[in-house]
Amino acid sequence: MFGQPCSTLSYWRRLVHGGLLGVLATALTPRVTPAVDSVHTVDSGGFVGEYTSVVLDSQGFPVVSYFDRTNGDLKLAHCNDANCAGNDESLVTVDSAGNVGWYTSVVLDSQGFPVVSYFDLTNGDLKLAHCNDANCAGNDESIQAVDTTGFVGG
Repeated sequence: MFGQPCSTLSYWRRLVHGGLLGVLATALTPRVTPAVDSVHTVDSGGFVGEYTSVVLDSQGFPVVSYFDRTNGDLKLAHCNDANCAGNDESLVTVDSAGNVGWYTSVVLDSQGFPVVSYFDLTNGDLKLAHCNDANCAGNDESIQAVDTTGFVGG
């Protein structure tokens, strides 16, 4: 277990002129304290990282959904290592139709593909994005409004 994260969280850090998405991976060694923390900025391109949700893939690598306030988009980061180190993670815009991506929640389907629920502020709808690959690459994901009655999901 040494060196392997046993606790991973995503967070948003407000900066004076924007924000960033960060990932904290905590590795605990057996019977040894304190924990060894690894903190990495995953995306700092504008005012990004609000309303994060994180899940670990089958290899223990973080998959993070979050809101890009600069562009009003739903984004997804899929790290290529357990600590999101190296500044070469997969960062994609999943949905950019309006002001979308608020209050995200991510899980993985049986194939390990991300499924993200989120709020579409433009239409007041609860939406669901189901990726057709592990990184949501290709701009051809399944995106649908799952509840459109009133102002829902926010």
